[in-house]
Amino acid sequence: MMPQAIRREERRKHPRYKVKQGTLAFVEANPCEIIDISESGMAINYVAFNERRISSYKFDLFSSDKETYLPHIPGEIVTEIALVPPSPFSVIRTKRLGVQFEDLTLDQRSLLRYFIVQSAGRGV
Repeated sequence: MMPQAIRREERRKHPRYKVKQGTLAFVEANPCEIIDISESGMAINYVAFNERRISSYKFDLFSSDKETYLPHIPGEIVTEIALVPPSPFSVIRTKRLGVQFEDLTLDQRSLLRYFIVQSAGRGV
């Protein structure tokens, strides 16, 4: 008898999509790599200079592939995880943030859907 795989219940409202390389979120003029995105949030990696927390909750989204730009998307940081550096001697510290979009206007929702279609590589 084969063991059954344990399925984790999905709590997200919308499916997440991996994005193509070159898809960025800018926070306080600092570029952050978008890992995946949905209509309700995204995961981003960023370089943590001086252990300073990101204080801005407005994100500018940019996809270099289609030159798509989506400014001033409001969001709340819901998770923050320090990533393991590639080398123990690395002085560069990176973090992954989980961002939940909030209070989007109808125009922003529509533009976000378009942005996802343009920048998505495949589903997570």
